[in-house]
Order: sequence, then C-alpha cells, then structure tokens
Amino acid sequence: MSQVPDNQKDPDPPHPSPPQAEANEELVVEAVGPPARRVKAAWLAGPDTPSALGRVLQPLAIGLMDEMVEVVALCPEQADVRELPSPPVDILPFGRPPWWAFRDRTLEYLAEQLRKRKVELVHALEVSVADLAHDLAALLGVPFLVNSFTLDAGAWQARAEHNAWSVLAASDTIRRDLLDRRVSSDAHTRLVRPGVYQVRNPTCFIYPQHHVVIAAGGRLDDVVAFDAVLRSFAEIRKRKYDSIFFIIGNGRNERLIRDRARKLGLLHDLTFVDRPSGTQLAGIFKAADLYISPVVERDIDINSLLAMAAGVPVLACGAGASDFLVQDQTALFFAQGDSEQLTDTLCRLLDDQAAASAIAASALEHLRTRHTPTQMVRKYAEIYRQAAEGAVPISAATTG
Repeated sequence: MSQVPDNQKDPDPPHPSPPQAEANEELVVEAVGPPARRVKAAWLAGPDTPSALGRVLQPLAIGLMDEMVEVVALCPEQADVRELPSPPVDILPFGRPPWWAFRDRTLEYLAEQLRKRKVELVHALEVSVADLAHDLAALLGVPFLVNSFTLDAGAWQARAEHNAWSVLAASDTIRRDLLDRRVSSDAHTRLVRPGVYQVRNPTCFIYPQHHVVIAAGGRLDDVVAFDAVLRSFAEIRKRKYDSIFFIIGNGRNERLIRDRARKLGLLHDLTFVDRPSGTQLAGIFKAADLYISPVVERDIDINSLLAMAAGVPVLACGAGASDFLVQDQTALFFAQGDSEQLTDTLCRLLDDQAAASAIAASALEHLRTRHTPTQMVRKYAEIYRQAAEGAVPISAATTG
C-alpha cells in the first residue's frame, strides 16, 4: 500500500503569533467589569462523538477554560476519547455495552457524579443522545442543550427538543430546517458554527518533487458515488499523473468498494483509512493536494471542513447540511456519481495548480470569517452562562 511520504508538506502553523507591541506604542488601559462567573457544564457524548468531532471539541474545550467554563465529558466506555484534551476536560466514562439495557441505573450514576461536581447544565453534543441528556438534566433540575449537526434529526424530534433550553444548529441550513419543521422555535434555536484551527495559506502542490496526493472521504455506503471516485482515480493513473490516492472512512458497503478498487487494479496506489484518529486525519490532510467529498452529506461534512482548514482544495457534490460549501467560492462542485465530470475537474486542477490554490485561498478566507475557534468559544461561553443564570435564550442572527 502507498504511504504518505515523510515531510510531504510543512504548512504554516495554524496559530499565527500575536503581533508584538511597538516599543513606543502608548499603553491603553481599558476599563473592565467584574470577572465572569465560573460555569460548570456537562457534555454528553455518543460512542462516536469524541472521534468524529474531536478536532472541533479540542479548541472548544481549551478556549472554554479561558472563559471560566469547566467541562466534564460523559462518554460511553467504548468511545475513543484520545481527541479530548484532559485536562482541562474531566472525562467520566459510563456503562459497558449495552448500557441502554440499564438506562435507569446509568442515569442515577451519572446524576450522582454530576451533583458532586455541581454541574449547572447538560449539553448533548449530538442528537443521538438528546433523550438521555433530557432525562439526566431533569434529574438534576438544570437546563439541557442539544447540538444538531444533521438534517436527519430522526426520532429525537418526538419529545426531547421541546424541553431543550436551546438547540444549537451547526449551520444556517440546519437552523432553517429546524425552524421549517417546527422542531424548535426561533427563540430557542442558536446558530453556532464549528470552529477549527486553520493554516494561513493554501498547502496544495507546494512540493512538486513529491507525488500528488488525492483523498476522498465519507461514509462508505453509496457504492455508485464511490465507484465514480475509483473510476476517476483509475483514469488519472491512466493519464500518467504522478498521484497516490486515499479513501477515508467506513460504512456498510466498504467491502464492495474495496473489491471494486481491486478489480480496477488500484490497490498499489490506493490506501483505505478506516476510522482514522484525529492525528492520522491531520497527517493525511497535511499531505493532500486535493480532497473529494463524493456524496451530498445530510450531516455537517467535518472532513471537508478540516480539508479546507488545512489549505486543501475541496471537490464536492453539493452543500447538503454544510453552509461552508459554496460553489466556486469555497469548493468546486460536480454531479454525484459522474466519474467523467469528476475526472475533468481533477485534471483541470492538476494542470492549473494556480486555480487550485485560488479556490483553497478563497475557502480559507471564508473560514476566517465564520469558523474560527475564537468565534465558536465565545458563543458557547455566552450560551452556557445564559443557561446557567436562567436567562431567556436569545436567537442568534442567521449571519452569525
């Protein structure tokens, strides 16, 4: 199998150093109010939440510490919590599978632990645990909040969200969907986009002496969509582009897709990466020159967001739930399952690397206005503080 070459890229660090004050600059002292009160919040995660959202939760946890917010993360024992920074996060594992068979006992245990920690609110990090968060908050007598990263809220609409202090939509597309379907009222729905660390400049094609790295990712469920990707990879190789390929993810049709790659003779140049850790994913995007999202996602497309933040041009089939995917501004679109169109778009970028860098630069500029960790942390800190103090939730502007 092909491996990512060592030192394939060395992009700019994601955190630019703050400018130093000039020696003769006048010191300005601003009046400050009383210090913000400390808030204690509980995050409730599903089995896949820490790994799927780890690159968002990391800067959030670190930033909340500076905002005087203490976080305890309730995670199923089978969850991979390596992406959660501990400290500052206090990780509390619960239940061996199937913990849901002992739901009442689990709730009592968690409520006892959170009372000891004097937690003031419960935050379900995804809708799959909204009901559990609702019942836990009810036992504690505290507000509960729920994130929605999906347009497929499913059975949770039935009851839990109607008692949520606030529903936090990860994109304006999701926020509008929640309102249109009357899942949540405008006053109780907040727009809080995920914030991620970002490089300063595009990182594609910066080392011409190395192989071009093309990655595709997502749930390996749609055979037609990923077959189009594989046929495009085969055509790229046929046209003698010096490229290696990655497919990131897993799904119910992974075996069929792997078998299709074998039949196309791609296994020498193609690496499948099943359930990558956050560190592995960061390494792939550091090496990647192009990233393909071959399915219109009804969940927030975290992989595309991370690729954009790493300075990599993104090719996608449409925005889906992700309002950061904007045609010809932050990504190039192609028809789902259309191998010929995908191949043409890839070849155009391989032949015109300046155009690839331009779309990556435009995407980075977009992220700097809407998806920084600082923006995310400030919103969460404000919402947590309002919830802990019993304030009436105020709906965020759609442009927030």
